[in-house]
Amino acid sequence: MTDEPKPEGDKGGEETKIEMTQDELNKIVEERLAKARRKWESEQAEKDKKAREAEELEKLQGEEKLKKLHQSEIEKITSERDKLSKDLKIANARAVLSSKGLNADFATMVIGSTDEETAENIERLGKSINDQVTAMTQEALHKGAPPAPGSGSTDAMKDAIFQGFGIKTKE
Repeated sequence: MTDEPKPEGDKGGEETKIEMTQDELNKIVEERLAKARRKWESEQAEKDKKAREAEELEKLQGEEKLKKLHQSEIEKITSERDKLSKDLKIANARAVLSSKGLNADFATMVIGSTDEETAENIERLGKSINDQVTAMTQEALHKGAPPAPGSGSTDAMKDAIFQGFGIKTKE
């Protein structure tokens, strides 16, 4: 018996085999290569842009050089401000979603250009999920066996469906 660590998800002596065709494997590899290539090209474009800017800066003299440096700093600060603003909007949306019992992972999907628009999007999402859960509950009640004795209502089923969506139920 060896003391080798088992990979995560290892179930003792059971082996998990994943079968796929060569075409499926090729597709996965191609997607990963394309993603890596896009990332590399983006990084290269950024490096090229910085090199061009540095070259232009070297050619400039005195006041022109200062103006160019100033403009570059303004662009960098503006970009950083926009990123922080977006992060703040996402954090606020996550808080509102959580307070309404909705999964905070929906935050990036409900962000609007204003706080009011975000609030409206959250309300629509909540209503949409509630309507979907109600429809699924009604469908399950009409298809399946009657509720178990003692359950008395559809609340338990509704709660289970809500939990499947990652939504906390109100208690």
